[in-house]
Amino acid sequence: MANCLLDLPPEILAEIFKVLSVRSILRFSQTCRFARRLANSNLHTVSLAVQPIHSGAAEQYCSQKHCVRILNAHTYDYKVLFMFHNALLTSVVTRHADGLHTLDLSIWTLTMPIARAISRLLALRDLSIRVEDDLYARAVPRSHIAVERREQDSAWNLLGQKAAWRTRLQRLKIQNGDLNSKQLTKLLEHSRCCEELWLSGCKFIGNDIWDFLGYEWVGRIRLQSLHIAESCWSLDESSLKAIGGLTDLQVGGRTFARL
Repeated sequence: MANCLLDLPPEILAEIFKVLSVRSILRFSQTCRFARRLANSNLHTVSLAVQPIHSGAAEQYCSQKHCVRILNAHTYDYKVLFMFHNALLTSVVTRHADGLHTLDLSIWTLTMPIARAISRLLALRDLSIRVEDDLYARAVPRSHIAVERREQDSAWNLLGQKAAWRTRLQRLKIQNGDLNSKQLTKLLEHSRCCEELWLSGCKFIGNDIWDFLGYEWVGRIRLQSLHIAESCWSLDESSLKAIGGLTDLQVGGRTFARL
């Protein structure tokens, strides 16, 4: 008989972890090194938001996640806050890289360090990225806006070229991402089992994406849910024909939405 919880076989502990909240798993990980390794390997879902400096814009969204709020943020130089944002998110994603199946992030912008950490998640199946699009809420200096946009462009390129999970991704949700049609194509082109695609506020993705989704994409026969909102896409005769190529799309169940 086991004298303490850690004496139980790892497979039994793994079953116990399945019914625990993330908070409980993280508390368990603080008891000893072995518990930390065990908890990290069994934490399959991470949902994290870094709230903007002026919090009103994302208050409701952050309330649904584990949200980091920076006290007296206005007293810090923006570059210092930006470095903290990158270091925190990169550290969290890297720490749980081995067993992470679901990653849900609300970030100020997608940077190369964050994209590099995400690209190495071998077990990832469900990815959601929300980019905070209110620059005033983050008090971004004008001199830094162009820098952020260039780095976000490079970060999307990196994910499209090197993400270890591209062939196994089952759900992809992107909100306010500054990726273009080519970059989205690169993210999806090797995925054969993606069942849900959710895009909102991705203003650089144009109508040319329909040709890829409806005719060229090897995973189009598995897609069941397609959600499009606040985008520059339009539904015309050619795009409707492309939608016809998504043979498993559950239109009747309102899983295709154009808002």
